[in-house]
Amino acid sequence: EFLVFVFARCFYVVFHLLPRVLCSPLPNLHGILSALNLYIFLQALALLMFLAVSSFAAMSVNLSTWLVGDGHPKLAQDPLGTAALAAVYGCLLWALFFVGFSLWTITWETYYDFPTLRRMMRGPLIKLASTPEDLSDSSRQPTL
Repeated sequence: EFLVFVFARCFYVVFHLLPRVLCSPLPNLHGILSALNLYIFLQALALLMFLAVSSFAAMSVNLSTWLVGDGHPKLAQDPLGTAALAAVYGCLLWALFFVGFSLWTITWETYYDFPTLRRMMRGPLIKLASTPEDLSDSSRQPTL
């Protein structure tokens, strides 16, 4: 329990108290940090896009070499190998797309103070019955 208490206090100081102390004398610091965070995430997304374009260029050259070869297409010689190669390339592109989409989602969630996480933590909204008719309608059993 002591270790949990120490970690809780450290997290409280780093993530709650320190930002409050830093933001109190500088009222526009929150906006500046949000813009800086957005810039850093967009830079990471641009690097990922560069990796995806480079990978796609290398894969297209390798795939065309595999399909055409030196005048003798390897597709006819080894169709299973060609299918496996295409599957690996497809999975690599899908993984790059998934990481890019996740990075994009994290960027906008961070910039707007995590609205999806707030909705998930809040849970479903329950409509309360306001009139006796609403109560009688909700207690009625469905008829078949």
